[in-house]
Amino acid sequence: MSFPLCSSIGAYAFVSCTSLSQISFPVCMSIGDSAFYYCLSLSQANFPSCTFIGFSAFKSCSSLIQISFPVCTSIGESAFYRCPALTQANFPSCTFVGCYAFAYCSSLLQANFPVCMSIASSMFYRCPALTQASFPICTSIGSYAFRSCSSLSQASFPACTYIGNTAFGTCSALSQASFPVCTFIDGYAFTSCSALTQISFPVCTDIGSYAFYRCLALTQASFPSCTYIGRDAFDYCSSLTQAIFPICTDINAYAFAYCQSLSQISFPLCTSISEHAFYSCTTLTQANFPSCASIGSWAFAYCSALSQISFQACV
Repeated sequence: MSFPLCSSIGAYAFVSCTSLSQISFPVCMSIGDSAFYYCLSLSQANFPSCTFIGFSAFKSCSSLIQISFPVCTSIGESAFYRCPALTQANFPSCTFVGCYAFAYCSSLLQANFPVCMSIASSMFYRCPALTQASFPICTSIGSYAFRSCSSLSQASFPACTYIGNTAFGTCSALSQASFPVCTFIDGYAFTSCSALTQISFPVCTDIGSYAFYRCLALTQASFPSCTYIGRDAFDYCSSLTQAIFPICTDINAYAFAYCQSLSQISFPLCTSISEHAFYSCTTLTQANFPSCASIGSWAFAYCSALSQISFQACV
């Protein structure tokens, strides 16, 4: 099907055209909401002049393998939702992408958005084949953005300052996370990233609840600018041997509970340790808290190896 002079496609224009397999719109500038929704046989979508893709435009196009939108600047919510055959998403000019845009694209391997400023909530939710995601100028990552992307092995976002709730939750292959300018990590951001061994957050000030919960391979947590650690932030990080937080003032409940490889800790500026903060850290031998004034119940319970502890300011 060819429309050489068509400049725009209206909403629902080809919805449920289940036998439509090929389309050509060389001068089309915009694609309306749900324009090709449920076109089950559509395999290729090439729009060299298109700048706008509407809500659910290609949703449930189960045969869609290749897409080309070299000048597209805006992708609507759920635009490619449940396109299980799609393998690549390359949008060199795109600055805006809506929520769930590529969610459940089970064959998606690569995603390149060189000028996109933010990653929307659930943008790549449950894309189990995704191995590479390039967003060099992205400043924020929405909630559930990469949740259950089980093949994603590296996360490098040089300009990102904010990581949303559960953004990388259950990314079981993720081994490295580098966020040099990130200041805030929301709750559950990296929960159950069981392969995560290295993290770099030099300017992060706040770590949300359950942020690194059950990161079983994580060996070192160094946060030189962090002042606040949320509850259960490193709970069950059983391989964690070093926790470096030189200016942290608040450690919340269960923050380091069951970190059974942690042997020495020093929080020189910490003033408050909540309940169960270091519960069952069975290899912990030394704890230094020269500024701490308050220790919660069960804070060091079952730390059976603890032999030295210093709380000079505790009253």
